[in-house]
Amino acid sequence: MEEINNVKSRKKDRPTIGFISDAFMGDYTYSLWQGVSDAARKADVNLVTFSLKTYILTPKTSLPEIRLLKLISQEKYDGMILCGGVISLFLGLDGLRAILERNSRLPFVNIGLIIDGVPSILADNYSGMFNAVDHLITKHNHKRICYIRGPENHTEERERFEGYKAALKKHNLELDDELVSPHFDWSSDGFCIDFSRGILGGTLSCDAIAAANDNMAISFYDTLQSAGIAVPNDLAIIGFDDLKNAGYHKYLLTTAKNPSYAIGCQAVESVLKRIKGEPLADVIRMPSNVIIRNSCGCSLFDVTHFLEKKTFDIPWEKYTPLKSYSREITGIINKEDNTDSAARHLGVLLGAFEKQLANEVSGVFLQSVDDLLTGLLKSEENIRIGENILVLLWQYVKYLEKKQNKGLPFFEKIFTNAWKMFEDSLSRLDRDRKNRVIDHSRLLCWTNWDVYPTFDLDEMLRVLTKRIPQFGIRFCYLSLFAGTDPSRARIIMGFDNKGKTVIGMDNPEFDSADLVPGGKWPEKGAFSVLVESLHVQDEQPGYIVFDAVDLEDFIFMNLTLQVSASLKAIFSIRKLRYVMGNVVEAMGLTVETRDPYTAGHQRRVSDLARTIAGRMNLDYEKTEGIRMAASIHDIGKIAVPTEILIKPSRLTDVEFSIIKVHPQAGYDILKNVDFPWPVAQIVYQHHEKINGSGYPLGLSGDEILIESRIVTVADVIEAMSSHRPYRPTLGIDAALEEIEKNKNILYDPDVVEVCLDLFRNRGYTLKS
Repeated sequence: MEEINNVKSRKKDRPTIGFISDAFMGDYTYSLWQGVSDAARKADVNLVTFSLKTYILTPKTSLPEIRLLKLISQEKYDGMILCGGVISLFLGLDGLRAILERNSRLPFVNIGLIIDGVPSILADNYSGMFNAVDHLITKHNHKRICYIRGPENHTEERERFEGYKAALKKHNLELDDELVSPHFDWSSDGFCIDFSRGILGGTLSCDAIAAANDNMAISFYDTLQSAGIAVPNDLAIIGFDDLKNAGYHKYLLTTAKNPSYAIGCQAVESVLKRIKGEPLADVIRMPSNVIIRNSCGCSLFDVTHFLEKKTFDIPWEKYTPLKSYSREITGIINKEDNTDSAARHLGVLLGAFEKQLANEVSGVFLQSVDDLLTGLLKSEENIRIGENILVLLWQYVKYLEKKQNKGLPFFEKIFTNAWKMFEDSLSRLDRDRKNRVIDHSRLLCWTNWDVYPTFDLDEMLRVLTKRIPQFGIRFCYLSLFAGTDPSRARIIMGFDNKGKTVIGMDNPEFDSADLVPGGKWPEKGAFSVLVESLHVQDEQPGYIVFDAVDLEDFIFMNLTLQVSASLKAIFSIRKLRYVMGNVVEAMGLTVETRDPYTAGHQRRVSDLARTIAGRMNLDYEKTEGIRMAASIHDIGKIAVPTEILIKPSRLTDVEFSIIKVHPQAGYDILKNVDFPWPVAQIVYQHHEKINGSGYPLGLSGDEILIESRIVTVADVIEAMSSHRPYRPTLGIDAALEEIEKNKNILYDPDVVEVCLDLFRNRGYTLKS
């Protein structure tokens, strides 16, 4: 891939912007990110998203503890978007200001709350809740409406509560403090148990419930249903945010849609204006539109929902015929939805609508609606664009009725059918999404099954390079910080869409602010990447750079957690094995203190045996077992009298029979040690021979562990090449001739061939 020095674009006219966000665990942050990503792609700018994982932070977390923020170098970005509304819950306003001060030379745009001196983009929470509660009062004549409050001191929650109070005041309804709940966290599930007792017991007389968040509304919905109270017949419920579950067929929750996607799009537009030095309002508010379903008491397919959803302030007398003004009407829709998707479809639909007006044949318009849905059926946001088009056309029908002073009753049936087509499309989209979630959940399980059983780092990394692309992720880079300094990192795994891979711990260090060494970004066009922090317990050992493709919100988080947990396990095992290795080495030294003539023998055998195993492509676990066993293969000699070990002349038959006891003695010493490898058996068999002439068991062929067969060859090579009290060294050539001559007689032929190749062709030498 093309080499560049930092994350900035290769083109001077393509800015690089950063987005500091919470982890994508819910609809709000994920939809926000989708808006940012789509707008960055449309504007042809590079996007780097930093996921802070605030779900594992606490209000006590200090800013310096978050290593991911230290990867942000203001020299490498042109502008930055900060998701301050969510992050402030964990870092506080002081934490947000510290982020801004650290990158003071960058133009910032903030989302979710107002920070002095920084342009902020907010949802119009006030109007959203006001209109939703007003709908309960105006449309359904509810007078006593309970309100379920969100987190205390949360800006958006306060705005929603003010909208609730204003709707009551509009209709001269007094605020009853008994009908207002205490503050609860957005994700609370059990909060409604205590508060609902008053409603269920009849001490709180109410006819509707307005919740500050859909999760709260749904939790209350379930509690009421389990108590035999029907929604909406006995009690109406509305929520806020339009989360995915709100549209689930069990709930069909009337709610105010949080314009998170539109906010994300607006944030990119705003930060690009700041980069260019263009003026920008201190606060931009995006509308929160009411989504009418049936938990409030409305019929799901009542065509009047179109009027409830939204009205457009349009001088309709100007737009006759409609099709000739499709560009202007498209502009209205595009401005409303912050997109240009409508332009490809609106002209055809308007033409069909005019034909419908002329001949009153329903099939023409509905067929065009079906074609429109086929083109838009990629995301819920696109479907909502189609709904806005339908609302606009319905408003035009109302204008014609008023102008002609006559009703067009056949259009109510047509629009009801069209509305049902949109709802069916959303249901199909939801089913497709659920199926995709199931497929990706299975793939996550397979990744788990492949990754967790191995404690071999390279094998784990190879699994990741195989599995991660199956999610549609085209490139990914995993890096660990170099020690305690997060300014330096080392890539240990990476792959790109051309099949190039990097695996291993031996790669050079690089400036971690570059995110990847040499800037391995796509060669053409703008890039969008997601940077996730590795985080296990209190440690943040590194980070992952993902190709930021459109996936479910849980995919990136789960992949990062899998990698984090696996690395933690691998490094813990390595540390344990390091300690175990020291213990084993100490055990080996006890033999050498009694037999100084063979000092270093076990270590040299261990090194040669490990090298042979590596050349034979044995897996990491077998290789580790061979290394450990070879380093103490003669530990049984501790049971042999010292005078026999150091005797300067050839041993008698009796003395040799005593020596031959050492594999059994070694096995007896090691058999009760719970090694993760068959160390005791390897030691037990290291003097067995292929033809069965060895000792102490007389095993032959494949009855002998491959690990023992390798140690046997390494043991012969080292022993013959070294000085002994009863003879001088025979030399490496004699040792190689010995194993070659007795290949497939005494020694495993595959092991012999690898050993000969090491010494004769690859320059291997025994350690001094």
